[in-house]
Amino acid sequence: MAKRKNAKHTTKTAAARFFKILLICTVAAAALIGLRQQSPTAQSAPATQSTPATQSAPAETMRPLFLSADLALPVCARTADSHETHSYEGFTLCYREAYEQAEWVAYEINRAELVKEAARSDNFRADPAITTGSATPADYKGSGYDRGHLAPAADMAFSAQAMSESFLMSNMSPQKPGFNRGVWKELESAVREWVQEFGSVYVVSGPVLEKATYPTIGANRVAVPEWYYKVLFVPVGPDGAPRMAAFLLPNETSDRGYEAFAVSVDEVEERTGLDFFAALDDALETSLEATVGGLRH
Repeated sequence: MAKRKNAKHTTKTAAARFFKILLICTVAAAALIGLRQQSPTAQSAPATQSTPATQSAPAETMRPLFLSADLALPVCARTADSHETHSYEGFTLCYREAYEQAEWVAYEINRAELVKEAARSDNFRADPAITTGSATPADYKGSGYDRGHLAPAADMAFSAQAMSESFLMSNMSPQKPGFNRGVWKELESAVREWVQEFGSVYVVSGPVLEKATYPTIGANRVAVPEWYYKVLFVPVGPDGAPRMAAFLLPNETSDRGYEAFAVSVDEVEERTGLDFFAALDDALETSLEATVGGLRH
């Protein structure tokens, strides 16, 4: 309250001032009470408390508010080499011309998209969207390597266009047959099982391109990677909380299951130079990325 100046010592003036102060205090108190009644974060209820509607909602509707359509897209740290990013109906990829393949392919798949609406097309073809020219089917012919999908065709069966685009050569990487048809395929199937269980999974797959040079195949000199990774983010995991999982697998035939190749997301980031799920809250991202086997019950 401001200091009194030139106060008149009369009973009338003192009374007027008293009632004026009383009126101001009454109005302020009423306003404060009104704000407390309207605020959802009043001290009587914790800020993180769920409403009854949220508690009874199915898992698919319980995604945190920070999720976005671009959540799965990694941040590339290595900008010296050209990165060419393109989006298709079912996935987005970042193409590295120096290796003639994608560094990562990212997408979100939900339970509704597991319904098979399109048959496998096997329409392998060059990708006209790649400005420098993509690898071609001829690069793989007679090489002894499979045209290994990074975004699996089975994950793109929800539409004919998505299925067809999954056979663009920009979505392929040279994989040894025993790897592509073995542990890599098993991991792809496991992802779909997790989608069925949890409702939605964000997926990033790709080769580990940590060396300047690799053995190559074909006229376009497609690099043959030694390792592949798959990184997953599940908004609503086994206990209702967000989870991450990561796998780092050698491009070799293996008699071990995919579980044997579980690592932390931090390890994949260190090997690839990529930053996964950077749009998440920093504290949550740090905690989840340090976990190994985050989808175990």
